[in-house]
Amino acid sequence: MIDLDQPELPFGMFEEDNGSITTGPDPRARNSDPETSHEAASSMVSEAQNQRIQIYAWLKGHGPMTADELDDALNFRLTSSGRRLPELLEAGKVERLKETRKTRSNRRAHLWGAI
Repeated sequence: MIDLDQPELPFGMFEEDNGSITTGPDPRARNSDPETSHEAASSMVSEAQNQRIQIYAWLKGHGPMTADELDDALNFRLTSSGRRLPELLEAGKVERLKETRKTRSNRRAHLWGAI
C-alpha cells in the first residue's frame, strides 16, 4: 500500500534499471486509433499520474465516494475520476464497493474506497 508521506515512488511511477523514472499505466489509445488520439493520450501521462495520486489520497483521507463526488471534490473535469478509478483498481489501490449513491444526474453509482 502506498504511503504518500514516505519517500518511495508514488503509484504509477517505476524506477528503471538505469535509475531513470517512468510512469504508467498511461492513458490508453488503441492501436487502431488515429495518430491524434495517440498524441492526446501521450499528453495526458503526467496529468493522469497526478489525478491518480490525488484520487487515492482523497479516498484515504475522506472515505468512499462516487466518481462524480471525486470529480466535484477535486475540481476535476466531469468524468476524469471515472477514467482514473479503473486504473487504480487494476493496480490494487482502490476497490469498487457494493454500496451506491445518487449522482448529480440522479443516477445510482458505486462508491470507491482506498485499499
